[in-house]
Amino acid sequence: MLGKFIQASFDYYPERDDKFKEIAYFIDTNILFCALGLDFAEFMEPVNELLENMRFRGLKLFVLDITVAEAKRVLKNCIKGHDHYEKSVKVNSICAFLRNIKNLDNDGVRDVMRNLENKIEEKCIKIIKTEIDIRPKWFNPKDKDIINEMARYKPMQPPVPRNHDIAALEWIKSSRGWKSITRFDRCRTLFLTADLRLSRFNFEYEHEVPNTIPEVIRARSLATLLWINNPNIKLSLKSLMANCCCDLFINKKIWSKFLNVYNDLKRDGKLTEDDYLALIYNGYIENVLASYDYTETKEVTPELVMGWLTDAKLRMAKMVKIEIRDGLKKSLMDLRTILIAFVIFDIVALIYSIHIAGPNFILSIGLLIMIIALLVLSGVGFFGPIWESLINRLIEYRTRKE
Repeated sequence: MLGKFIQASFDYYPERDDKFKEIAYFIDTNILFCALGLDFAEFMEPVNELLENMRFRGLKLFVLDITVAEAKRVLKNCIKGHDHYEKSVKVNSICAFLRNIKNLDNDGVRDVMRNLENKIEEKCIKIIKTEIDIRPKWFNPKDKDIINEMARYKPMQPPVPRNHDIAALEWIKSSRGWKSITRFDRCRTLFLTADLRLSRFNFEYEHEVPNTIPEVIRARSLATLLWINNPNIKLSLKSLMANCCCDLFINKKIWSKFLNVYNDLKRDGKLTEDDYLALIYNGYIENVLASYDYTETKEVTPELVMGWLTDAKLRMAKMVKIEIRDGLKKSLMDLRTILIAFVIFDIVALIYSIHIAGPNFILSIGLLIMIIALLVLSGVGFFGPIWESLINRLIEYRTRKE
């Protein structure tokens, strides 16, 4: 897909920046949330760097009214939803961000909804009215096959968000006069998204064989195009790192399915709150669930969760043992430092006493003992292994009791 855009943008129109200014960029819901500061930094930073770069070049940003309505629907679902989001677990969800990072209650989310249009205008993004009704009962796309075809790419997508995507695609097509475009400078409009499945569907369904310009472009692809067109752009290392961290988040459908399974097992008396804590301890369930795609919700079964619990408890026991060992070792090392300080103080005191009182057998023996104690505690020479052996024995005895 990116290769097609690169070819189309440079074959016929090599001038820097000018070809990009001929296009109106309509942002998807995911880009809109990032532009408004309503998503995790890992998603926001690369997108906002792109949007800032676009504004600097004089590129115009727009959003369809159906996209604004879709954003409000997401916020409304956050108010009605009952999913629990742990602050220590990264779930790719606007609701998780609002609850855990922004610390918003339902009234706070309602305020975000009420001020959404104003915030969009403050970001110099113009809202375009379409008068399209995407409710399933009234939605009637021009392409009668597109709903079933998109379902192959996004099988778990609910009807209203799916209708939004289709309506946005058809609106972009209508703005192009329903014509097939082969030159980048003549495509007039593009739908900017972070949704890989949507951009892939658009390309493979309608543009791969005719070799024409898709209606949808991913934010990453556009950022790459702008950089290739003008390599003088400074790319933020922080933004690049954030881009790579996006895949570490759990899909919200996978998280919701996990919670449902856990609650069912808890209701049946098979799991407890302590078991839940064991699962989220030290990022265990986060690492496990992050590897699941949202189409794999059926694979999160009670049997699998019970297996995860067994593994999590074994892992937690090892981690707790390590933490106890490390804590005890630090305490012993601190005690050792204090003892060394006392011994050094006694040595200085004995030397001073001998200096004042003259040679004294008892003081000399005491000084010798203190010097040997200092050597032992400091771990000098063969005393080092002795001290380490003593520490390890104490740690083993304590952890065996735990």
